[in-house]
Amino acid sequence: MTFQLMEKRIKNNSIFSNCKREVFDRLAKGIVADFELNEMVPENLSSYLGIVISGRFEAYDKGNKKTTLNFFKEGDVFGAASVFLDNTSISCLRASKKSTALFISKDLLKEIFDIDSNVSIAYAEFLSQRVQFLSKKITAFIAPSVESTLCGYLLEVSKESESIKLNASLLSKTLDIGRTSLYRVISTLCDEKIITFENGVVNILDLEGLEKRI
Repeated sequence: MTFQLMEKRIKNNSIFSNCKREVFDRLAKGIVADFELNEMVPENLSSYLGIVISGRFEAYDKGNKKTTLNFFKEGDVFGAASVFLDNTSISCLRASKKSTALFISKDLLKEIFDIDSNVSIAYAEFLSQRVQFLSKKITAFIAPSVESTLCGYLLEVSKESESIKLNASLLSKTLDIGRTSLYRVISTLCDEKIITFENGVVNILDLEGLEKRI
């Protein structure tokens, strides 16, 4: 893949969508890595900012790789916070299909900030949005009711798709709620036309309705 094509993919991300030409000259100094299906991102790149050029990556808790924490598709970035931290990341990444990513070191990122202040502002805005999102996520997982817990989970995974395959047995264990309670809430949400649930697939009809139940 040529870097000219990579530029188009990078511009899909809000951090770099309006950056100066010189920024791409610096980005060209980053590390481009290709990954096969289910290949893990090596530990030595966990302290870099990653930009998904093609394919898709999934983040997992190191202690429980069966639980997906987040998805990253073409144009998304990952590691935006950990790139400036010295401690080891608590999550790990693997490619869920054949993928390519560009990795930017902390020092190279600092150079880019010096060149283009718009990038540093966009970076700060991105991190602020992530803090807001994580605050909602924490609220969902400490929620006092099964309904708010499930709605918080559905809102989280809806960032990737509004059609969600749902394994009730696995989900009840992940969210630490009983299957009977889980099905009761699903039934209520269906009755209120917030979601549909058929053949193990949840389709979200009303995102605002989910948000109100957290």
